[in-house]
Parts: sequence; C-alpha cells; structure tokens
Amino acid sequence: MTHLKPHIFVVRWPSVSDNVADIISGLQGLPGRKTVLDKTDLPTSSSAGWEHMRIAEDSFYGRQFELALRLFDGDVFVFIAGDAQCSDWNQLVTSCLERFEHMPQLGVWSPEIDNTGWSTDRVAMGHGRDYAVKIVAQTDSIVWALSPSILARLRQLDLVSNNLGWGIDWAAIAIAYSTGKIAIRDTRVGIHHPAGRAYSPDVALQQMELFLQGINPAERIQLCLLHHFLGMPVKYAFDL
Repeated sequence: MTHLKPHIFVVRWPSVSDNVADIISGLQGLPGRKTVLDKTDLPTSSSAGWEHMRIAEDSFYGRQFELALRLFDGDVFVFIAGDAQCSDWNQLVTSCLERFEHMPQLGVWSPEIDNTGWSTDRVAMGHGRDYAVKIVAQTDSIVWALSPSILARLRQLDLVSNNLGWGIDWAAIAIAYSTGKIAIRDTRVGIHHPAGRAYSPDVALQQMELFLQGINPAERIQLCLLHHFLGMPVKYAFDL
C-alpha cells in the first residue's frame, strides 16, 4: 500500500453526468482529496468525501486545468475527463500511485487509452524492466497524473489563454524530460475514451501555438526531439 496521497480531479458536464457518477462511485473508498470540477447546474449526487467546484460553461480544458493546479493539495495530481470509462477506477489510480511510489524519476503518468492519435505503438520510445512501463513521447491527457515538480512549472505558463487546452500535455512532457524526469504509459491499466470533439481544432491549434511560446529553451529542445521522434514537423524558434 502506497503512502502517497492523490488529489483527484474529475470534470463533469451535462452529457457525462451518469458516467461521472460511475467514476465517483469507483473511487469512493480511495484516500486523498477528491474534487469534481462541475460545468452543470444539476444537483450533485450523493458523493461523500467529494467536493464540487462550480465552473463556468465556457471554461474548457485549459481553464479547468488551471483551476485544478491552484486547488491541488496532495502528493500526486490525477486528472480525469468526465467521459473516460474504466472497468476499475480504484485499481487504475492505485496502480498510478504505485508507479509514483517506486519510480522517483516519474514526472508524467498515463494509462493505456483507445481512440487516440497517440497509440502506444506510435509513441513508445522504450520500456522499463517491467514491460508494462512504456517510456513515451506523448501520453495524451484524458486521464493522466503528474508530479508536484511538473505542476510547479506548469503554473508559470498561461493556461487561461489556452482555454481549449491543446499542448498542455506537450509542455508537461517536455518539462519532465528537460528536468531529468520521464513520461510513461502504464499498460497494466486502461481506459475507453469515446471518439469525437465539440470544438474547433483550428482554434485549439492557434491557442496551443501561443501557449507553447511560453516554454523555455531547454523545454523547447525536448519538444523538438519528441516531435522529431514522432515524425512531426519541427519548426520552433529559439529566443536566444
């Protein structure tokens, strides 16, 4: 049993209320602080041990994440999108905490995930002694966890302007590798994520490009290397 205490955040919006109720139920017995970031006007269900923070309807991933960073109170930051589905949420978070407990170099953790452009086969750069630990160039950020040192650096970036939230995962991973930490995908546990999005990818891309201008040269170099590994265009300027 790990001694680490998570602070778990779950984002709720109207169409995922039933699924969020399942997430809450699945994590009910887990210790640590637990917060629902709630975009609905619906009454909160019975959820002992959970706090509900109302957030504006126009607050998307970036602003949700920024609020979570300000609220964070724990050893491991766990962020769960309300449409993610898992057969055993307790086991997923417990597995996450075990990885942080036994891997002091761990900065960014994620489970296996479907319906993502960042499949494990595409992003894996290697593996640990445990083959379920994949060292990755991208984790996705539907369900993921971060160490306090990564959070401290992310707080210095402009998450509010990056409302749709693309690129937060890139920044976190670049921060990790530039500071001697690693990002992993833990294939022992997985989630299902329904396909589709309800916003403009063009706007998200514009916000991401502005957001990533805030990372420092060491982080930018790591980002270039990650993008090169994935066969993506490498076009970042350096203000040196």
